[in-house]
Parts: sequence; C-alpha cells; structure tokens
Amino acid sequence: MRFWWLLPLAACSGKEPEPYDRVEPPDPTDTTDPTGPDPDPTGGCVDGDGDGAGPGCGVDDCDDTAPQCIADCADLNGDGTAECAQPLGTQVLLYVGNDGGLYDIYEEDVQSVYEDAGYTVVVATEMPAGLEDDFGLVIMLSPLAGFPDASGAGAVLGRGGTVVVAVEHGAYGDPVGATTFLSELGSSMSALSTSLTSAVVLLPIELPGVTDGVLELELYYVRDIDVGSGTVLAGRADGQPGIGYERVGNGQVLLVPDGSMFGFTLYQGDNVRLLQNLAP
Repeated sequence: MRFWWLLPLAACSGKEPEPYDRVEPPDPTDTTDPTGPDPDPTGGCVDGDGDGAGPGCGVDDCDDTAPQCIADCADLNGDGTAECAQPLGTQVLLYVGNDGGLYDIYEEDVQSVYEDAGYTVVVATEMPAGLEDDFGLVIMLSPLAGFPDASGAGAVLGRGGTVVVAVEHGAYGDPVGATTFLSELGSSMSALSTSLTSAVVLLPIELPGVTDGVLELELYYVRDIDVGSGTVLAGRADGQPGIGYERVGNGQVLLVPDGSMFGFTLYQGDNVRLLQNLAP
C-alpha cells in the first residue's frame, strides 16, 4: 500500500522547492555593535578653547586656544601676540580731552560710580599710550573740538573691552568727529546733525550682561543717530533709536546721543545701573 499523503508537496505539484535564507547563529566572540558606532556627541564641532566657536561649530574661530579670541586676532601693537589673547584691562578711562565733558557732564560723579564699585578710574585729556594694557572700558565724554586717534580704543576692543562714545546734542557736540572715530573703530554707527530738544525716556532691549536690571534710561536732549549694522539698545517713544550698540571685533561699542546720561540725568532712571553693567 502506498501512503501518498506522506509525499512532499513538491512531488505532487511537480515544482521545485523554494530556496530559503539560512540564518547563522550569532558568533559569541564578535564584539561589533550591530547598531553601528555612536553618533559624534560634538556634532563635528572642534572647539579647543570652549568658546563655542571653531571648525564645524557654525562660528569661525580665529584662535582656538584662547576663549576670548573669536572674530578678531589682529596684533595691533605688533608684540607678536594677538590683542584678544592678552588680558583685558581692569580700569576705566574717562576721556574729556578736546573740550569734552563741558556740557551737562559731571565726570567726577561718573568717576565715583565706578570707584564706589571698586574700579580704578582715570580722567584724561589725552589718550594714554598703551591704554589697552590698563583699561577695559573707555568712555569718550563728548569731545567738542575733534576726537583723538582711535587706535588705542580699538586695541581695547581687540581684547574684548567696551568703548562708549557720547555725543552732545545740537552745537554742543561734534557728530562728524564722533562718526569718524566710530568708523576708525570699525563701527557702522554714526551721529547725525539733527537733534530732539526735549527730555527723553528710553526703553532698552534685553541684552544679557548689558541691560540687566535696566528698565528705562533718561536723557535731557538727544542727538539723532544711525545704528547702521548695529542694534538699537534703547529706543525713543517716537520710534527712533536712542542708544546704539554694535559688536566690533571681540568687543562692544555704544553710541550715546547726549552727554546728560553722564551728568545732568546720571541718577535718573537706571542710568547708573547701565554704567555699572559696562564695567570691565
């Protein structure tokens, strides 16, 4: 008797059996991760000095060994080391040369604001030689008879410092000299010839480290300004810029359109707090 139901199906259908893939058991000696290598936790960012800039980081870094060197590695004083790789000065320079500080400016009060906070302040009628070694903040208190050469202040910016340019309103300030000085620093901001002759309350933007704790700023009169490629740090109620701010190289530049913030209205609004925030 034949038990035909025991024959393979292929024998009944006349078809060849379908091939199948043989799965080998895993090799216990193989340590390769079947999921592949872990992704690069840095995302390809090479940042040797931890400043968030470098190849593959989205921001170029001109010196990946010094965290304060990102955008500008110029050696302005020719000593063989970039300005940004040298320490930032800790003193404050108030420049009152060329008839600066004459109108509504009380440089002694500004000096006290910084000295009370522990800073050494120098009030000068000339820009000191090698000032970048000592000063981290330079405030130009509205020179009327022309601005000095900007190379020293530019070196302070190179080290990550701050330069403030105050220009009095009307005929009491020198907008042409201020604009030339700003241009020499590398700033695109400018002081215009027109002014608003009324007291002004300025509302600042949020800029960490600069406007912390600053809700409003008060000036007596103000000169019109153009912030260029910079930012309106504090605006007027009529929509015009009040104080200009711009990153230049490794530092920052502020354009203040009246000297009263450093004198006549120094203690109004949060003017003092802004000045304190700018300390080196």
